[in-house]
Amino acid sequence: MLAPPAQAGDFGCPGSLIESIPVVTNDSGFRYGTLLVYYSSANGGTNCAVTYRSPGFSGKSNMEAAVGRCRDSSTVPLCSTDKSDVDNGTYGTYAGPVSVTQTAGHCIVASGWIEEPRTGTDGYADLTRSHCG
Repeated sequence: MLAPPAQAGDFGCPGSLIESIPVVTNDSGFRYGTLLVYYSSANGGTNCAVTYRSPGFSGKSNMEAAVGRCRDSSTVPLCSTDKSDVDNGTYGTYAGPVSVTQTAGHCIVASGWIEEPRTGTDGYADLTRSHCG
C-alpha cells in the first residue's frame, strides 16, 4: 500500500509530522490506514491529528481522529485531558484535522479509528501519553 502524504499542508495541519501509527485490526493486524500526528510551535505548541485511510478501499468509511492535551505531568501511559478535539464521521479519505493548542510543556494523546463497511470490522491506532515537554 502507498504511504500517506507526509506534508502537513496536505491535511491542513500546521507543523511537522512527528508520529505515523498504523490503524490496524486487533485480531489480524490488517492495516486500514494511518494515524498522523503533527507538531507546530505556534500558539504555545499545537498538535494536530488526522486518520488517513489506505488507498485501495472504495466508498466511504466511518472514521475518527482525536487528539488531546494531558492535564497532569505523570508518566503513566493514560491521562485525563483538559483540552481535546475529535472528528467522527463518514469520509472517503480521512478524518480530521483535529488540533489542540498550548501543548508545550504537556504530554499529548491521540487516536484513530476506521470501520471497513463491507465487513464491519474496525481498525484502531492509539498514541498513549507521549511527546511530553
